[in-house]
Amino acid sequence: MNTLNIRDRAKLLLRRRQEKAQAVIKRHPLSFMAMAFVVMVFMILDMFDIDYDIHLRINESVRDDSTIDNAIWLPSYALSTQTTIACISKGLSGLSYSPVTKTWFAVTDKPAQIIEINHSGECLQRHRLHGLKDVEAIAWIAEHRFIVAEERRMTLSLIDLAPPVTNDCTDILITPLIGLAAFGEDNNKGFEGLAYIPSSQTVFVVKEAEPMRLLEINGLFSEGKEAIQLYQRNELLPTAPLNRLTLEDISGLHYDIATQHLLLLSDRSRRLTEISLDGQIISSIKFKGGFHGLTEKIRQAEGIAGDGAGTLAIATEPNHLFIFNKVSADSSSSSENEKR
Repeated sequence: MNTLNIRDRAKLLLRRRQEKAQAVIKRHPLSFMAMAFVVMVFMILDMFDIDYDIHLRINESVRDDSTIDNAIWLPSYALSTQTTIACISKGLSGLSYSPVTKTWFAVTDKPAQIIEINHSGECLQRHRLHGLKDVEAIAWIAEHRFIVAEERRMTLSLIDLAPPVTNDCTDILITPLIGLAAFGEDNNKGFEGLAYIPSSQTVFVVKEAEPMRLLEINGLFSEGKEAIQLYQRNELLPTAPLNRLTLEDISGLHYDIATQHLLLLSDRSRRLTEISLDGQIISSIKFKGGFHGLTEKIRQAEGIAGDGAGTLAIATEPNHLFIFNKVSADSSSSSENEKR
């Protein structure tokens, strides 16, 4: 009887609320229609990213030449090469660039390994990272040294690939640096991006989502853990509610030495965003067909890196590499015009 009474009460309450809603609609039909129209407009804008494009057009049109000259300026980039990394079948993730070897270095999660790739997408060397699991991010530090991040365990380790390290060499020097498990649970939403500032030896590491976090680490390479300083820099992330430039997640990170700007890669938002170190959004592009030389949208973007000479590379799962080069002041406009 109690169960029946609860169900009857719930049905009665629901019916009363429906009657009240219908009464409000009858008394204010125009207001209801206006509200429905607004909701429909927002749904259309969201579906086609129209407000995003309008926002960027307005934002970019008011930029002066000095701002553009001192920025990476993503709207000027277009896809030049798309290739498949033949030596792996899945799991391509973080990406970095070494000015010493002038090649790309990528990581895969299963198995944990580092892959050296040339600009044509050919595999040059592969190195297993024994003892590490679920490696999702990599950043070049100096000479032949890199820092890598484990996503679930949220640890950072130093990797030395100095010669005579050879292809498939198992004798890789791995030095644990720091564990940051206190900043998240052991799940698939941990560390996804790394960036390094050589001048200050600052390391940025980003937690993918739930929640997104950006950590700044100083003194990581000093002797003694007491020298390590850790700051949360979440205020730099575009996460404001109802902002179409808000990122749903961050899957990759890159620091550009020339401009001193950060690049934030988002898989879910299918977007690459340039920000200054004080959190200002400088430029942004969407990975959708018909823009920036793309014939279709980029899926599962996992890593971003630049070579410092105008080339950007994006690694995507399972095993693809997209190379972008600067071609004009606004390649998205030219791509759209060509499409027309």
